[in-house]
Amino acid sequence: MAAAAAVDPATAYKLLLSCPTGLPQSRVSVKFDQSFDRIPHPDAALEESINEIWNQRLQQNPSLYSGTKFRPQEIGILNHQADEKDLALINERVSREMFDGIIREVVEETGVPANSLTEPVFIGVSRREMNVRPTAFFFTKCSIDSSGVHELYSTAQDGYESTKMYAVSEEELRGMTKRMPGCHCGGFALYKLMRNAAKKL
Repeated sequence: MAAAAAVDPATAYKLLLSCPTGLPQSRVSVKFDQSFDRIPHPDAALEESINEIWNQRLQQNPSLYSGTKFRPQEIGILNHQADEKDLALINERVSREMFDGIIREVVEETGVPANSLTEPVFIGVSRREMNVRPTAFFFTKCSIDSSGVHELYSTAQDGYESTKMYAVSEEELRGMTKRMPGCHCGGFALYKLMRNAAKKL
């Protein structure tokens, strides 16, 4: 019996949550709590070196933007200090921002208009094994064909964040997973689960 091929650590992932039928915003809730914030490394020198490396890279490339994908201050949340009656409202705003942010990201990076996209659905969370990085995945459809999307991409607001756009088949995308980080390989696995679930409906 032949031994199974070793998994490349860079592409290894774990599915933390799978929602093959896709969850709309109305069925997703968020708990915004400081217990989920990034935990600073206990070695203060190592933690400080992160800032030093960032400053060096910023000098080399001034267009780098320092920020996480989710910026609570953009939706009016300044900190975790809120009384009980405000918590439900804050959690609702964070949930809405997750879905609105997906549309905004697609519009800014591809140039397609928001009204050409369907409401996104949440399909799950994948975690990269190498650095234990989790990523949430959503699915949306675009009503514009691939040639139209390519044309719009050339004028996308944040088109500089990528070098090229590809229109590929599912089979070609499967082949590309060999060059993706693990969290995105997990995203492709979630996409396949969603496609398989749709075939059974």
